[in-house]
Amino acid sequence: MLFSVPKVQVIDAPFAVTIDTPAVVNFGESFTIHLHVFNKLQTMERVVMVAELTSEFLMTGGSYQALEVAPHASLAIDLTLVPLIAGQVPLPHVCLTCERTKSTVLEFGTYTIPRHVFVKPVPVVL
Repeated sequence: MLFSVPKVQVIDAPFAVTIDTPAVVNFGESFTIHLHVFNKLQTMERVVMVAELTSEFLMTGGSYQALEVAPHASLAIDLTLVPLIAGQVPLPHVCLTCERTKSTVLEFGTYTIPRHVFVKPVPVVL
């Protein structure tokens, strides 16, 4: 018995992305999410970062950034947030896209890559 298998095309991702986020933060104190983007292509690429504004966090800086990444070079994007509620809090939705191809480089804060941070409440002093 023979089975027919559909053709599969395997493509190496043009970018390598790492995310550094703390697991625990303090209520009302700022913390930073570090995104590191490495361009594996031979061409200069423009990466667009869009971050959702939520009621759980104050965000410093812009929620939209368009940045150039040189061939075989790295780019660092930092998001500084201040938590406004305590407990297990979902991070804002952040999406990185390649402007030329309109392809998603990274998307987190969604159902596909959920990201949370635990916000410690302020201790009550009596």
